[in-house]
Amino acid sequence: MKYRWEIINRLIEKYGYKSYLEIGVKDGVCFSSVICTRKTGMDIKPLIVKSGVYKMSSDEFFDKQQGQKKFDIIFIDGAHHEEQVDQDIQNSLKSLADGGKS
Repeated sequence: MKYRWEIINRLIEKYGYKSYLEIGVKDGVCFSSVICTRKTGMDIKPLIVKSGVYKMSSDEFFDKQQGQKKFDIIFIDGAHHEEQVDQDIQNSLKSLADGGKS
């Protein structure tokens, strides 16, 4: 069985990605295990304090950044309610760099 960060790291390595966004950092296990030049994450109640991790909802994050940053790869693992997942997908697509994967 592969851990999710192994799959993410393989994609980062294969495509030469430099920027990673994680929606729903929680305990930071995945976030800390991802190897990427620029890592950003957010969670309403993150259990880790780490540079690049913001304590806020994904909606707040996307409202504040409003396309300022683009990410090569985005991992969505925040709120698991259908409406929020749909919203996270829409916001992520707007923040995805050309050639990136969500």
